[in-house]
Amino acid sequence: MAEYNFKTGVDAGEYRDFLNVSPAYCFTQLPEWSEVKDNWDHDICMLYKDGAPAVGALLLIRHLPMGKKLIYSPRGPVGDFSDTEAMREFSAQLKKYAKKIGADYYAKDAKQSADIAKKFFGES
Repeated sequence: MAEYNFKTGVDAGEYRDFLNVSPAYCFTQLPEWSEVKDNWDHDICMLYKDGAPAVGALLLIRHLPMGKKLIYSPRGPVGDFSDTEAMREFSAQLKKYAKKIGADYYAKDAKQSADIAKKFFGES
């Protein structure tokens, strides 16, 4: 069985190197994308499988009313989706991370993120 290690606060350069060797990724997963979203915090997380990067994601974190938080990974995560074991482990670790930082919601696409935000902020 593979050995997994989940890490947050991954260096932007290390994550960019991972993206460059990944089968496919969207530009919204580049670390620079976090600078585009005003009023959002960000983090980069990575799952290592047997010491090598396997799955990663740029996470945008939005503070919502009533002390709630939303984690949004635009067109993420990035990795080999045929490695279902690693993807499941990444999802399980991301859920633990969300709980640790007090996030109540995780959205992986823009529409889902907007729908959750509308629930708290109302229509604009």
